[in-house]
Amino acid sequence: MTTDRIDIAIDAVCQELAARRTDVSGWEELREDAIFREVAASILGSRVSFEMALAATERLAEVGLLSFPGDEGVYLRRVEDILSKPLSHPDWNRWRRYRFPKTRSRALASTANAFYASGGSIKVWLRSFRDSRSARRGFVEKASGIGPKQASMILRNIRFCDELAILDSHLMRFMRLRGLTDPEPTRISTLEGYEAVERKFLDYARRSGWPAAVLDQAVWVVMRVHASCSP
Repeated sequence: MTTDRIDIAIDAVCQELAARRTDVSGWEELREDAIFREVAASILGSRVSFEMALAATERLAEVGLLSFPGDEGVYLRRVEDILSKPLSHPDWNRWRRYRFPKTRSRALASTANAFYASGGSIKVWLRSFRDSRSARRGFVEKASGIGPKQASMILRNIRFCDELAILDSHLMRFMRLRGLTDPEPTRISTLEGYEAVERKFLDYARRSGWPAAVLDQAVWVVMRVHASCSP
């Protein structure tokens, strides 16, 4: 697929996504379990495929582990037990195993404990932040297994904000293709490095005329398809 065709495809997806956005509720209308589901999915999605992250999240939901029982140790053991067993997804022709059951179980249990051990709530906690960047920094500092990308994904998915970019491999590949960042891999593990690259994408989004959240998601869709079709 040429860059021109990629741009055409992204624009088409942007139009479709923009048309759907009026039907999405704001984050204040979400239930607490829906918000924690996004936190769990972001932790579980690190360094695994989208399908694997979805399969793991769905399985935890099925057995009632997207709510915190109040004991970090008990929760850790139950989550690790589930993630250590084979998982299924409609797109797979066989059961598959999650790559990081111990590491992600510890991160999820620690994060759940950080938010809920004292009767807290992620929704109430989010109300204390004046803007999206301070909320992202708060997630990175408070939660285990959540870096700038995961925090941005959570805040975007719950509709807390629209002006953050999710700098995953697909978006970074697009930015390199467009000359928006260096050809060599850019370190985005720190907030400072992440925000420096993010600013370049947000500037590009403003020039494109599409909201950053819409363009970001469209790029993800198109570049993911492009990667699957590449030799």
